[in-house]
Amino acid sequence: MTATRFGEADVTLTVVYLPGPLASAAHFSPMITVVDRHFSADTAQLVYDQRGHGNDLPLAPGRAGMAQLVEDLNTVISHAGSHVVLVVHSLATIVAQEWLYHHRRDQTRRVAAIVAIGPVTELPDHDGALTTHPTGVARQAGARLIHDLSTALGERGLHTEAEIESARHTLRAYRRCGADLAVVEDLLRATPTWIVAGRADPVADYERVKELAETVWAEMSSLRAGGHDLARTFPWLPAAAVSSAIRAAHDADRFGGGW
Repeated sequence: MTATRFGEADVTLTVVYLPGPLASAAHFSPMITVVDRHFSADTAQLVYDQRGHGNDLPLAPGRAGMAQLVEDLNTVISHAGSHVVLVVHSLATIVAQEWLYHHRRDQTRRVAAIVAIGPVTELPDHDGALTTHPTGVARQAGARLIHDLSTALGERGLHTEAEIESARHTLRAYRRCGADLAVVEDLLRATPTWIVAGRADPVADYERVKELAETVWAEMSSLRAGGHDLARTFPWLPAAAVSSAIRAAHDADRFGGGW
């Protein structure tokens, strides 16, 4: 696993960025720059590419692949520092859900705050085409989802069959995951959480994101013209949420107490 760290290694708080599938770590670069202007002295920032996401790190098929992603995140959080603000984007929210659920009893690794940008809590499959239809139909639906997601992220389109098949393999890890979402919602209510949404997001439905924010008692901010690539196109908005999360984490460390 390759990670890029900005800031000193001995700071008390680290912001860990987790990009969603089909997005590279560079997707967060504009907002990392904004956050660094305000917290460079006492906060480090760390971003990494997940295995199977356009790199040579192998990803096991199906649920085993998700288990790998969860343990990779756990490794990063464990080595990031004493306190962590976790920033997730898009379908990476699913990885965060799984991590929260499977490591809920390990209080020493619990993150201090969470920021979710355009969160997608389940693989978009509204008509069941990816899971219940014949193979040919499912492959077409998968290719359509890959195209829509790449376009919404402002990433380079995938054109060759090898590229599309690699993306399919990655996305398969995100379906039929095992976390009990009721438990995850309770964990989020107990964790300072910020949600940032674009009202014009074609992937993360705004009404569903708003419902999620209300359910987990998250602070929510939105932008009418924002799409699914807020970290790249309107970095000041998610950066403001990260800044609030950093301040809350520092205050909790300094004065004690929780959310």
